[in-house]
Amino acid sequence: MTALFVLCVLTAAPAKPEDVPLALIEDLKAGRAEEAHARLGPVAGTMQPQTLLSAWKTATAGLGALGRIEKLQVGEQKGLTVFAHAAHFAKGSVQVTTAVDPKTLKAEGFWLKPMADSKSADYVKPETFTVTELTVGKEPWALPATLTLPKGDGPFPGVVLVHGSGPHDRDETIGANKPFRDLAEGLSSRGVAVLRYDKRTLVHGKKMVGTVVKLDDEVVLDALAAIELLAARPDVDPKRVFVLGHSLGAQLAPEIAARSKQVVGAVLLAPPSRKPCQAIVEQLEHTQASPTLVEEVKRQCAAMKTGTATGVLLGAPVEYWAEVESKDAIAAAKKLNKRLLVLHGERDYQVNAAEAAAWKSGLGKTKSAELAVIPRANHLFIEGEGVSMPAEYGRPGHVAAAVIDKVAAFTAR
Repeated sequence: MTALFVLCVLTAAPAKPEDVPLALIEDLKAGRAEEAHARLGPVAGTMQPQTLLSAWKTATAGLGALGRIEKLQVGEQKGLTVFAHAAHFAKGSVQVTTAVDPKTLKAEGFWLKPMADSKSADYVKPETFTVTELTVGKEPWALPATLTLPKGDGPFPGVVLVHGSGPHDRDETIGANKPFRDLAEGLSSRGVAVLRYDKRTLVHGKKMVGTVVKLDDEVVLDALAAIELLAARPDVDPKRVFVLGHSLGAQLAPEIAARSKQVVGAVLLAPPSRKPCQAIVEQLEHTQASPTLVEEVKRQCAAMKTGTATGVLLGAPVEYWAEVESKDAIAAAKKLNKRLLVLHGERDYQVNAAEAAAWKSGLGKTKSAELAVIPRANHLFIEGEGVSMPAEYGRPGHVAAAVIDKVAAFTAR
């Protein structure tokens, strides 16, 4: 989930620059779309009043009543005064960043971004592990990484975390949540060494512009380098090294495990089984995306099947989607002569119940595989109620304790 961005310029003239972001927040809080829109300048013609208000409602959905506004930071950038505020709601916070022209007292930029919960989950016991910064891989693709290592006598089981699709950081930050931080610190509180790292497409994205990124480059090679680094440590048990993948990382985890001599098993969190085109269309329909977008994606997907598709589909070249579609994770898992733990979330709309059923059907008779559905969990394995939607990722939460329990038990054997 990415930050919501609205380019805007104010027409009203508050008394001083710091009044501008507060005035905008107050208008949006009260639902005054026209008043908020009246604060926009020359680019107001590119945006309807309801568009601005809709961005606010999307970013704050499910957070409850707005309480205090906290000033976080003030800076200067290209002649603009940039204010960062935390809007604290009953059930979470949103960072509001406003760029103001101090001469005209007009806002030149307005960003809304969910803030992650700074509190650790109840199952995290910081006094039981240490945190060390490392580097995964070598130049020109070296990646910053974090190792959480249990205190006491080792060697300990070791787990490498592999991200889902997109340019993720080592915490796999999505909206207001950091599921990989939860997993790392929760597992290390239970005696498991965990290595996580920033993804290549995040750290070196500029170097990769203009190239067709292969899954090896995006995911697999860096995961293998991380496994090699972790397995070489004397405080990690070489007979208990595992790869844990989430979403796309889970889809590729069986292949990563097969290509690694050190890995003895794999944990798959929300591994998909649908082909990407089917999944994308169904996700767009679930989130009530515009019919125009849905039809365009269907058109491009149909062209992919005939080999006539060109260009970009949802931010990635069609060649990328074709490679993802060629991967059959269930078949790869069945061929893998290593232990498997496969978990799905009961409320996950991105990798849905039908996909969980497909994995159960495919691996149900495999003695080395353990499968489970985590009650009330969404795609991030955070518990909630009702139908899961993208706005849910903006509410801070933590990976369910049941996931930590199952993965810790799996790696301990």
